[in-house]
Amino acid sequence: MIGGVYSGLFVLFIFLWPLSLIGASDVQSQTLFWSVLIGNTLVGILVWYYNSLDELSFFKGLSVISASMMSGCANITLLYLPFVLIVVYIIAAFNTLVGLFKGRAYTQEKWGNLVLGFHRRSLRR
Repeated sequence: MIGGVYSGLFVLFIFLWPLSLIGASDVQSQTLFWSVLIGNTLVGILVWYYNSLDELSFFKGLSVISASMMSGCANITLLYLPFVLIVVYIIAAFNTLVGLFKGRAYTQEKWGNLVLGFHRRSLRR
């Protein structure tokens, strides 16, 4: 349950971080903002689609990883879990890039193995 909260916040971060670029009102800054926002959203959707299995969606996988990496103390978990999820997202993005050439099944298999690996090595046992 609580892993879903962490992964939900992370998904919001994935899609909303370009909003931090808002500030300047000149045309060049606005062009950069919209380019980053659209590019980031397209990459996020592509990573989500390529990594999702019928039984294990990308979000559910993030929730399993978050739940397996919880230390038992929310304050300590907040120190390292965002970095773990960022690394997981980078791995998923890399696998998606490779999967564009090898096929979606390759990426889905890699995602399933990654989530299963985190689940097997859970900190909460």
